[in-house]
Amino acid sequence: SSKNNKDLVDTGNHNISAKTNDKKNEKSKTSEYAQKLAKESLPIKGTIVEKYLKENRGIKNIDSKDIRYHPKVFTGKNEKQKYLPAMLSIGRNKFGNAQCVQVTYLCTKTANKADITIRKRTYASPSGALVSLQKSNNGSNQKNKISNKTGATE
Repeated sequence: SSKNNKDLVDTGNHNISAKTNDKKNEKSKTSEYAQKLAKESLPIKGTIVEKYLKENRGIKNIDSKDIRYHPKVFTGKNEKQKYLPAMLSIGRNKFGNAQCVQVTYLCTKTANKADITIRKRTYASPSGALVSLQKSNNGSNQKNKISNKTGATE
């Protein structure tokens, strides 16, 4: 009986380890996807992102390498449209490296947020990440932490 209890504890520990590994693998996959999106992204000038920011958000002067356009981002397996254009808000760590990407899916007809179940997704952890919205007159960047209520990341 004592041996059986020991076996149960061991099995439990292995299950926890497997769950931890699954979470690490998932974090790694989302981080890799965030990096891929950031690398594939394009400047916003002349895109639906520029139109979205100007016409729907009233933001006129975005001069940032962190607000980008991507023509085709996966929306999710449960959406009718599997890919949509999107605004990317690239969150950078304290060293200036891309740490996460917040995706805002856009409608090509209205230049507003797409009419889908999940209109925004964040890939990789935004903890401590900053998004530069524009350069100020003294050359430094104005930055906003990524959140659901900040700057162009809304």
